[in-house]
Amino acid sequence: MVNNSPSLRPENNDSLTGTFNTVLNKYMQSIDGVMPAQVINFLPGPPDYVSVQPLISTVSTDMSATSRGQISNVPVCQIGGGGIVSRFNLMPGDQGLIIACDRDISLYMRNGLESQPNDYRIKDFSFSFFLPLVMRNYTVAPEDIQNAVLQNLSGTVRLSLFPDKIKVTGDAEFVNNVTINGRLTVTGRTIVYGDINCGGDITAVGTITPGTPIPP
Repeated sequence: MVNNSPSLRPENNDSLTGTFNTVLNKYMQSIDGVMPAQVINFLPGPPDYVSVQPLISTVSTDMSATSRGQISNVPVCQIGGGGIVSRFNLMPGDQGLIIACDRDISLYMRNGLESQPNDYRIKDFSFSFFLPLVMRNYTVAPEDIQNAVLQNLSGTVRLSLFPDKIKVTGDAEFVNNVTINGRLTVTGRTIVYGDINCGGDITAVGTITPGTPIPP
């Protein structure tokens, strides 16, 4: 039997329950919630904003798919608290979730204070925020399967939190002072451009040669 009203489920016809189900379903179609999206443009702040392309298309009654419109000026949710922030510099192609707020947040975004909504819309992606996420296409080193890791996608540069230590893979640069309370073990070559002040003895298996340029 041909369904001449494909937006309606046949089992909802000719009953009060079916009518309510159809009305509720149509109403829910107008309410935004959470949806994956891809960054089109990133505007660094703070606060940071992105323009995004939703990645779930709409489907018409003839089952044809249509891309949703791009959404601009979406504030980015950078995780933080207690005076600390974890911020990511987003690039076109990065993905995440757009999360529709219950009410308009445009006035709140201006000052970060309790504010009234600027209009009466509810659950609309035009006043959402973007939560950047990486859910696929990354590599984790076998030794880090059970560790917390901050890394690049390939895992060639990473900071791994083991149960008993922190491991840094890749070049590291420290801009300010470094204090080590304990033993420092270095395997490989150590180059120091500047003075070395020692409060104790310096011993060496090899020769300590003064006045010699540092070899490349």
